[in-house]
Amino acid sequence: MDKIAASIAKVLGEAMSEAIASGHDLPSALSDALDAWIADQPDPKPSRPDAIRAVLTAHLTATGYLR
Repeated sequence: MDKIAASIAKVLGEAMSEAIASGHDLPSALSDALDAWIADQPDPKPSRPDAIRAVLTAHLTATGYLR
């Protein structure tokens, strides 16, 4: 299960990164929240793709889908 959840986090993070890079915008509330999360991180700040992967991994871990 852990490997599956980790793979899902990676694939979703990459898909979101590609969507952002190709000009598909995140909804403004989500984009603002992600930017705020990035701003709260210590230097060096994560890139948006790294932030998406980190937030998704944290959520999947907190909800028990990833250990």
